[in-house]
Amino acid sequence: MERPVLKLEKGLLDWILEILNLCVLGFLLIYPLTYFAEIPDTIPIHFNQEGKPDGFGPKNSIWIQPVMGIFLYLLLGLFRSIPHVLNIPVEITPENAEVQYRLVTRMLSWLSLLILLIFSTLVYKVVQSSFDNTMTLGYFFSPLFIGGILSILGGYIFLAYKNKKGKAQIPK
Repeated sequence: MERPVLKLEKGLLDWILEILNLCVLGFLLIYPLTYFAEIPDTIPIHFNQEGKPDGFGPKNSIWIQPVMGIFLYLLLGLFRSIPHVLNIPVEITPENAEVQYRLVTRMLSWLSLLILLIFSTLVYKVVQSSFDNTMTLGYFFSPLFIGGILSILGGYIFLAYKNKKGKAQIPK
């Protein structure tokens, strides 16, 4: 059976997530641009499990996170626009398509926001460390990142199965 192709209208939460994504993406681009002339020629580019730098590179490396952020934002945005082609864990029927597509597109919006926040945190920490040579992400960084991804994915899978018949109404 072919999946229904639907054009979902964005609801309030979708617009809020989109605005938040764009704000964080803006920060990710503007912040390093603002301080680029002031940061030293060598900056941290890799961190160990404790959050301490263990690899260094040229200051142009500061653009890796913004470029990756733009790429992932656009890629996830593309997938949000074509939810019918995504690997959804429940069977898609005409009755549950709208609910399932809305769930998966919101999951992608939340993932995009989390990824952009992680990249923004890294860029912020690298720039700040260049001024006082004390750079650590702390022990909390990796568990928060992994926990955030697992929470978003776990919440999505739970809601997808809970709403597999499509009778629940997901707020627009």
